[in-house]
Amino acid sequence: NIRRGDTLTASFTSLGTMTGYTKVWFTVKRNPDHADSEAEIQIDSATGLLYINGSAGTAAKGSITVSDASAGNLTVTLDESETAKLAIRGSMYYDVQMLLSGAVTTLASGRVNVIYDVTKATS
Repeated sequence: NIRRGDTLTASFTSLGTMTGYTKVWFTVKRNPDHADSEAEIQIDSATGLLYINGSAGTAAKGSITVSDASAGNLTVTLDESETAKLAIRGSMYYDVQMLLSGAVTTLASGRVNVIYDVTKATS
């Protein structure tokens, strides 16, 4: 689950060797057939946040950090100001993909929900 209005910190471990990767993407979509530019969230390891709610994102608001390429451990982070923009929605699709030696490989995939934040206070 992604809690709207909270910083998203999602850790993925033991995805397999990523040694020598060029780029990693984390993407969330309502429909997997949508273009990447229509993604609810798309972050890449080289740029940062690419898209939020189908619009251009602020790169510095999202990141992917590979902590151990040989084991395939990484962390996806998205700022709370960006998760606050997400609509409450269930059963969306996500994946983590890697570009390595010109080939794209899906490392993880599944379903994700955006759930309510009850308290709106920020200070």
